Amino acid sequence: MTRTITTKSMRVCLLVVVAAQRRPLERPGQQEWEPIHKFLHAVDPSRCADAHVIKGENENEPDVHVCMDFLKRNEPCVVYSIGIANNWLFDDLMLSKGCRVFSFDPTMSGDHKRHPERHTFEPIGIGAATKLETRGAASTANYGGRARYRVETLADMMARHGHDAVTVLRMDVEGAEWDVLAEWLASGALLAIADQLLLEIHLYRPRGDAGKLHDLLAKMRDVAGWDLFWTARNRWDNHRLHGDMTRVHELGFISSGNSGRNVLFTG
Repeated sequence: MTRTITTKSMRVCLLVVVAAQRRPLERPGQQEWEPIHKFLHAVDPSRCADAHVIKGENENEPDVHVCMDFLKRNEPCVVYSIGIANNWLFDDLMLSKGCRVFSFDPTMSGDHKRHPERHTFEPIGIGAATKLETRGAASTANYGGRARYRVETLADMMARHGHDAVTVLRMDVEGAEWDVLAEWLASGALLAIADQLLLEIHLYRPRGDAGKLHDLLAKMRDVAGWDLFWTARNRWDNHRLHGDMTRVHELGFISSGNSGRNVLFTG
């Protein structure tokens, strides 16, 4: 069969091709990150009345907002800081407020005493189970690629130190936070412990896991009752997943049922 292509039809085809070329190109898999992108933009700064800003160490590190509302209760404060990497800005701030600070990082050794009475350092990590981690370098990159290190659940850390409440908990564990958050939600630890959470999230999971990660964040908000009051993008990683969303972000949460409860800081 012979088809005749007229000048008019050629113009139509050309217009279709040009329109397609002008349409913004989207990398495969970007759409799956859209729910997390929306989550990160649903922020209510009014949830914190007194935010203290810790300035970033350099242009890539964002300023960190710590809600200091808990100080108004004039109660003794206990702080857990998990994932130090020799950055003591948060720990020193909490010590300056009179808190008892416990710092944890399995990649560091030595004493690292920041205060003679109110500071303790331990070279261990946090995990979804208490154990000696020996899975090998590829899966232990979260802790500097070490093949052997001890991790404990938050509940076991607190029990060992004789704490039934934590005022502030800080955690930066380079991607290991997702298993820990799942354990906290499953065990109820997130509800039982704190009324503030600052969390650094790392979106390095393989394509297809975005939905699972969003479900964890959504459960924190919708089931556990955490309100997002602050977010910031960490500029060390500029790989764009969706819109302006890159793979590392700082998040600040406050519990909607925070009257008289303590504070959990994860960041």
